Amino acid sequence: MSRPQSHERPYHHGDLRRVIVKAALEILRETQSLEFSLRELARRAGVSHNAPYKHFADKRELLEAVSAAGFEMLTKRMTNEIAGFHSPREQLFALLRAYIDHGVENPALYSLMFGGYLTGPNHGRPAIELAAAEKTKALLAGVIIAGGVGRGHRRQALTRGSWSAGSSRAGSAGRRGSARSRRRTASSHRLPARRGSGR
Repeated sequence: MSRPQSHERPYHHGDLRRVIVKAALEILRETQSLEFSLRELARRAGVSHNAPYKHFADKRELLEAVSAAGFEMLTKRMTNEIAGFHSPREQLFALLRAYIDHGVENPALYSLMFGGYLTGPNHGRPAIELAAAEKTKALLAGVIIAGGVGRGHRRQALTRGSWSAGSSRAGSAGRRGSARSRRRTASSHRLPARRGSGR
């Protein structure tokens, strides 16, 4: 008698964490909701229902990794966006465009990253998320230091309070505004067109 075929996707043991985080990002993008179970996630990833617990103690720990992945995606997007510009001012606008597009395309991930979902009275910002967010901050700081906002505003823009306050405001806007309203907001800012866009 032949064994029934497994529906689980083959993966290398070292890839399991990445596979699970990727599946969570896919669910988040499609449903725009954080209300999914780890069992549902495992089914989506094509692994056993106990597999997520090999890397994550609970759902909160998983979401910490998902938020960190979101910051990694944002940093990569920002890096690619500024590659075609030489002026710090243009690079700053390119960073802003990437930031807005990131939120418009996936509001749920945006809110997870900036909306304080993982912080609270008994929780500081998760280390894995903070480390990824600092790389995003460093990229922004580099453009500011280079003159993106003008000399008079550099020190204030680079303070930790400004970064935290900006993230908090962004998270609030993400929760309140619909994707449509954020598109209107994005289009109302006269950002320099992407190089090669023909605009």
